[in-house]
Amino acid sequence: MELVYLWVKKYKNIKNQGFNFSPRFKCTYNEDTSELTIEENKEYISVFPENINITAIVGENGSGKSSIIEEVLNQAWGTNKILVYKRTDIFNIVTPQKIEIVSSFKYIIKESFSEESYLYLNSDIFRWHNIIDMESYDNKHRYLSNIYIDKSIDKSIDNQIDKLDLGRFQQEIYKSIFKVFKEPIDLKFNFLPQKIVIAFDENKLERDNKSLSQYFNKLRKSYPKGTVSEIGGYQISKFVKEYFENQEEQFFILIDKEVIKIILYDDKERNIFHLSHGERKQFLDFVFVYENLKSINDDTLILLDEPDMGIHPEWNRKYINELLKLLSNFLEKNFHIIITSHSPFILSDLPKENIIFLKDGEQLYPDIDTFGANIHTLLSHGFFMENGLMGEFAKSKIEEIKKFYELVRKSEKVVNSHKKIKAIVYNIYKAYEKDFRNIQKIIGEPFLKTIIKNYLDELEILFDGKKEFLNNEIKRLQEVQKSSDD
Repeated sequence: MELVYLWVKKYKNIKNQGFNFSPRFKCTYNEDTSELTIEENKEYISVFPENINITAIVGENGSGKSSIIEEVLNQAWGTNKILVYKRTDIFNIVTPQKIEIVSSFKYIIKESFSEESYLYLNSDIFRWHNIIDMESYDNKHRYLSNIYIDKSIDKSIDNQIDKLDLGRFQQEIYKSIFKVFKEPIDLKFNFLPQKIVIAFDENKLERDNKSLSQYFNKLRKSYPKGTVSEIGGYQISKFVKEYFENQEEQFFILIDKEVIKIILYDDKERNIFHLSHGERKQFLDFVFVYENLKSINDDTLILLDEPDMGIHPEWNRKYINELLKLLSNFLEKNFHIIITSHSPFILSDLPKENIIFLKDGEQLYPDIDTFGANIHTLLSHGFFMENGLMGEFAKSKIEEIKKFYELVRKSEKVVNSHKKIKAIVYNIYKAYEKDFRNIQKIIGEPFLKTIIKNYLDELEILFDGKKEFLNNEIKRLQEVQKSSDD
């Protein structure tokens, strides 16, 4: 399944905007005539495998990236939008509006679309709507993000605030990891679990359930002794063979009922929570995608909301390549990946035709070739960093010097013709001269460092005279020469 086009009449800061997600086609919607045109882009050349399309949505915070994702996910709750999907050779046009289609392609019009072929990943737990009662708990499913949280909520029945059980949350994560790594897979993850360690809470076992009791007793009796520091437990392959095959239902029930808790360790005796935030996030993102794609038999639209958040630049640089490797395990399926991102590394892996540039809810078309571009080229483009590539604090310190210099030069005639004014300005300069010189010495960009030095030298000549300045320069150079001789 491929998302081809989205038109939004009004949602948050997006108004009367159409977005083309597939460079293989060009869609336009005329609201005045209610005509939707679908054309083939015969000039497009794909750089991705035949079964994969990738689209990135980029823009600064508040530009509307997540709003577009929400509009795609919440199609059943909106009446002022049009979505165009492509399945095999047929376009599915989802809209409750009466529209005319101008196209040579086959199409069908629907009022709603099945969500079974969606995979949505948003690791930001705070994006979830507040849960204050059962009604709000039910409503949150409109924005389901896939971070193993659903089964970790203590659901209230008396309109009290629901709680997130962090212990259960961790167990949901371990369950998903175990489901992926219970059998050997050809994937180069940054964390490869080798051992499973189990903790037991017999008090929570329901003894009237014989099959569960028997399985629990078998597990408990034969569980190898050992402290966590010695990483007792089973090799995962051995555990699966002896205690999991044909009994996986009992195993997961015991986890859900908190009769047992599991921890997975790699060969370095690390568990997933020993990893840095960025390592853990990338690992869990890929585990989630892999686990869910194995259970989906259909072509899939994969929505990744800021997957680069908190990830080291080197992993950002490899993200698209690693994602394509992961999807290569599913050659029989078709995928369309939509990524919201701030990362210039991710954009350098995509042609500009595969990127939707947003600013204040509107789509822009900057003149920039992204594919294969280095990050300096991308960042220096006004769309990405219109205020420059320097940190704001450093920029403000350098701007202070520049503004003082420009102010003095602009009023130079007045300063030179009034002794009192010159004395006042001179005293201000002397108060800041040491700080200005210290800032100039530590500027890292050579050209800028020279420019600022020239500014300060001109000010020194203006206030102390050219002769005094030259004497100071000679003295400074003599000290430099002496230190180099030593």
